[in-house]
Amino acid sequence: MKIIVRNQDDLTRFITLIKDRAIKPGKKYVAEFRQLSEKRTLDQNALFHLWCNVIEQETGQPADDVKEYIKQKFMLAVTKEIFDLDVPVWRTRDLNTVEFGVLLDNFKGWALDTLGIPLLTLEDKNFMEFYETYK
Repeated sequence: MKIIVRNQDDLTRFITLIKDRAIKPGKKYVAEFRQLSEKRTLDQNALFHLWCNVIEQETGQPADDVKEYIKQKFMLAVTKEIFDLDVPVWRTRDLNTVEFGVLLDNFKGWALDTLGIPLLTLEDKNFMEFYETYK
């Protein structure tokens, strides 16, 4: 059972459902109540990949390498156990919209400060020209 709680009525309904559930002897259960965070948006993801293409076209560094560099530079790694090793993994798919926004802000600042390359966003007036140039 999974319920999204948006208001007090939803919370009351959730609590009632939990109270009415029969716990079966010998069975284990998982109960979780946490704030819902939105996954990154498609616009954020598309912008990230566009910016990687910009860096590739301006520097010659492959876009996939740029993506890995930005993830390792600005994200905390999650460890994944592979056989007997804990391997660091950087996955943008695990970021919510706020976290992905911070990553994009850091990427934009780094590109301008380090490479002298301005990265435009949807709000910038010349974005469509920028997009057509680098897509």
